[in-house]
Amino acid sequence: TFSHAKGYARYNLAGYFPNTIKRIVIMSDDDCAGKKWEIKDKSGKSVLSGTVEKSLIGKGDHTPMDFNHEIDFSSLTTVGTFTFKIEGIKAFKIKIKKNPYKSIIQSNLRWLRVTRSGSKDCLDHKPAHFGDTASYIYRRKGKENTDEWEEDPNGKKVNMLGGWYDGFVYTKFTLTTALTTYSLLRAYEINPSVFGKKYSKTDLIDILDEAKWGLDYLLKTMPDDNEFIIQMGGFADNERGTLLPHEDPRDGKRECYSIFSPNQMGNAAAALA
Repeated sequence: TFSHAKGYARYNLAGYFPNTIKRIVIMSDDDCAGKKWEIKDKSGKSVLSGTVEKSLIGKGDHTPMDFNHEIDFSSLTTVGTFTFKIEGIKAFKIKIKKNPYKSIIQSNLRWLRVTRSGSKDCLDHKPAHFGDTASYIYRRKGKENTDEWEEDPNGKKVNMLGGWYDGFVYTKFTLTTALTTYSLLRAYEINPSVFGKKYSKTDLIDILDEAKWGLDYLLKTMPDDNEFIIQMGGFADNERGTLLPHEDPRDGKRECYSIFSPNQMGNAAAALA
């Protein structure tokens, strides 16, 4: 969104596909109907122009401005970078690309690889937390809802190697892993053609390689009929400050939390289905 004075423009910062609908929304405190707009190419040549039509809607839940005008420039199908100009709003760049979401897709998949735990194929940090192969099981104290947990009296351990870190404290949550894994698989199912291979070292393209990483971790969340792991790492991880994964002094000493949570079990099952 670019703004100037009392006007704002909403448009797709990633860019537009050549042959799809392309729209810009002009939001303003003043009525912009009748104003001239123009799109120029890199050389400064005008490639499309028009007049702003009447406002479609006033101030509401999704816009803070009284006037909201839609400009359709779908007839412009040439790939390139263009400048959009209209009185009252700072000129801004719009892009038409063959695959406008390619860099965003790669960025998101790269980030998942950065957050990989217990992987030699991670990025931006050394492999770490291989000690999660022997994680101490903690269970909730008593039968009532409580935030108090205690270690299994027999010192039971499970293998929770893998998954993605949820944040800088390096805990891993089953719920977010399930939702992420499902989203990856669903995205590929909807539009497989936009995904490629850049980071994967397996036969799978990047998105499926990451999805498999999530699935492999989810398969470990129910190691037997008596356990369902909802979280790897605990309260102590929040207290040790900021450090890199391989610097974590708790590697090999971390606990996991087991409870039959219908919500989390359902999400894990959906991702694995």
